[in-house]
Amino acid sequence: MNQKHCLLVMALAGVLSLVPLPAFSGNLSNFSDALEQLADMTRAADRAHDALNDAMQGGRDYSRYDRDWRNAESRLERARIRTMAHIAGVSESRIRSLRDDGYSWERIARKYKVDPRRFGYGQSRYDHDRDKWKGVPPGLAKKGGVPPGLAKKGGLPPGQAKKFKEHHDKKHRD
Repeated sequence: MNQKHCLLVMALAGVLSLVPLPAFSGNLSNFSDALEQLADMTRAADRAHDALNDAMQGGRDYSRYDRDWRNAESRLERARIRTMAHIAGVSESRIRSLRDDGYSWERIARKYKVDPRRFGYGQSRYDHDRDKWKGVPPGLAKKGGVPPGLAKKGGLPPGQAKKFKEHHDKKHRD
């Protein structure tokens, strides 16, 4: 390699060393510890989910179990956001924004070309319904997932049911 190429490579290496690294930078054991904590949180959320199911099926008051489950899922969600942000090399607020926009963990993983198992997704039997803790009451799934008050209106917001019915009736009369 000639001298110009050597200087160019060294200059590029110097510039790249100034680029800030995402969270968990430093030693690899910190990231490894974070992944282990994520696995522990997943197991804790699974245990809380099992306890909630047992309480509901046993006819007991399940409010405490529901609260414990929602708290465990909330902690797991925050940890997954941190971990995914690190792996994808983006900010936590970007991942949080995608989650708030309704993106699933699988969709976010595909977007950033990350294997979901790298941040602990897909290894729990409850991963398919992890988002239920965000405010959907446990019994709502039994009612078809429609919020109270909208069930009579076909799941449409107030005012929309009447407009839909009028449009639908008019369309089928002609």
